[in-house]
Amino acid sequence: MTPDLIEGDAMTQATTPEAIAATGPIVTVVNGCATLRLNRPAVHNRIEPGDLLFIRETIRRLNADPSARVLVLTGTGKTFSSGFHLASSAAPR
Repeated sequence: MTPDLIEGDAMTQATTPEAIAATGPIVTVVNGCATLRLNRPAVHNRIEPGDLLFIRETIRRLNADPSARVLVLTGTGKTFSSGFHLASSAAPR
């Protein structure tokens, strides 16, 4: 999955609906300031396996974009992130 950064007043990310759904990370770029927001407040913005690839690709693309001067990592709600969702990578029992 790769983020599609769309130019305009703000750049936003677009991915396949199955991969991130409506609760995945959100990327915006306004006036050279990129923001990557974790967006699962109900579970304290836990990071799913697909998010790691998304975040890596987002950073790679922003690094190659001379108009993006800074990246802010943040989370929706009261928690930045509870960390990686360990159950998502556990073997089925």
